[in-house]
Amino acid sequence: MTSYDHPVSTHDQDPLGPGKPPPSRRRRWIVAAVSAAAVVAISVPFALGRGDVLGGGDEPSPSVAPPTGAATSTPSTPSSGTTPRAGVLDVTHLATGALPAIGYARQGVVHLADGTTVTPATTHPMTGFTELADGTLAYLTRHDTSFTVEITATDGTHLGPFPSAYAIVVNTDRTLVAWLSRSGTPMVWQPGLTAPRPLNATIPGNSRRLAAVTGTSATGCTVYASSWQGQSSHAWAVTSAGRLTTADTEDRLIGVSDVATDGRMIGYTAITDTGSRSAVVDEPAAGHPVLWVTSRHSLDTFSPTGEFLLAGPAYRDGIGDGQIALYTETGRLLVNRQTSDRHPGFYQGATWEDATHVLFPVFQAEKWSLVRMSVTGTMEYAVPPTAGRMDHNPFLVAARP
Repeated sequence: MTSYDHPVSTHDQDPLGPGKPPPSRRRRWIVAAVSAAAVVAISVPFALGRGDVLGGGDEPSPSVAPPTGAATSTPSTPSSGTTPRAGVLDVTHLATGALPAIGYARQGVVHLADGTTVTPATTHPMTGFTELADGTLAYLTRHDTSFTVEITATDGTHLGPFPSAYAIVVNTDRTLVAWLSRSGTPMVWQPGLTAPRPLNATIPGNSRRLAAVTGTSATGCTVYASSWQGQSSHAWAVTSAGRLTTADTEDRLIGVSDVATDGRMIGYTAITDTGSRSAVVDEPAAGHPVLWVTSRHSLDTFSPTGEFLLAGPAYRDGIGDGQIALYTETGRLLVNRQTSDRHPGFYQGATWEDATHVLFPVFQAEKWSLVRMSVTGTMEYAVPPTAGRMDHNPFLVAARP
């Protein structure tokens, strides 16, 4: 057994975003780092020379419906509560809906989607986890300032700890988990292996940040990551054959954030001391075109179907984020919610729960809650508020493809 030691922001370890960057606990990855008890800064985006594709402004779009056949969360009969007006991130009086439809941890106990609970028998304290399709649990753990990966298979076999950097990612069908070694070599593991498989290439530079893994097996996959070399940042792809290339053929992305199942990528194309510019690149298409750009937010992750994008502030600093946004895949802004002096607070990472909902832990009014928000901007509690300290987030949400 192990004690619970929850991470907070990665701002002081990951210089790839503007300012001191975010936890970015994305749908494909989990991160962890040293605590920094600071107040979140309001984002200050900068202007582009060419126009952004920002769509209809801050108002949620009433026309957005779940994709045909997409899995969605079905809230239980809610308790009394209200969603605040458009543009406001205030979670102090929400209704309570269904429990999360994906795994989450609270105070060190893992709650799986089927209702079962697991207390991880890891060597070191858990700071993140993901559940593979066969029920295998892969944990990101921490010992002092070092991170490791530990894996518990469905038959009870425990593997690791394996030395790692501060993130793990999972592929779309949840059959493959990946991480970086401390020297920057991508490592992959799938059920049936007795040890992780190195991809025999090293992400160059330092301050490496893992983004995604695509493919279906340890011998047929690609791992995406970013790093700094001198004064410049680069986005990389490493194949299972050990081939290292830039993630973006035209080398426009200076950091990759996520990769959709169809090969589209999102990432930074510019970073300054006051903001950033993010882009969506269609890497598989002829000419590898940039589909759209924005300096209003940092684009973080694609939804599971690739039809929506989750975003945060263009400038990130402090213990968490005070702004959350959702776009369509074509760049129309659907939702933009932000804390304020009247409604102070922050959230630490957001994860796609299904095709049209995200989950994120919020600290507001001296309480932590796990909030569900739809692509129309409606919010409810997935787990109701509980009193806590700002520097101790009790929640972890499973990394998801």
